[in-house]
Amino acid sequence: PGEKLPSVRELAVQTQVNPNTIQRTYNEMERMGVVETRRGQGTFVVEHTEVIDDLKREMRSEVIGQFVQSMEELGLSKQDMLSELDRFLQKGDPNED
Repeated sequence: PGEKLPSVRELAVQTQVNPNTIQRTYNEMERMGVVETRRGQGTFVVEHTEVIDDLKREMRSEVIGQFVQSMEELGLSKQDMLSELDRFLQKGDPNED
């Protein structure tokens, strides 16, 4: 919260993305209430952590829903999902360095 985001041009150069795309992204984040633009100063993450917390909850629910749907498509039961998730968390990601 409160952190300044890079300028549109700076981020476009860093990510090799069209500045218009970056600007649309910043506009969408502002519409969502995640950032605020201060004239002459730049774009900042909002100080209101409840906005960010709400967004994290929404994203968490979406990710979990996608995970469960994918596991169901593979034929796993709820118990199998829990077992596999527990095994993964205990051992860590085998694909990680």
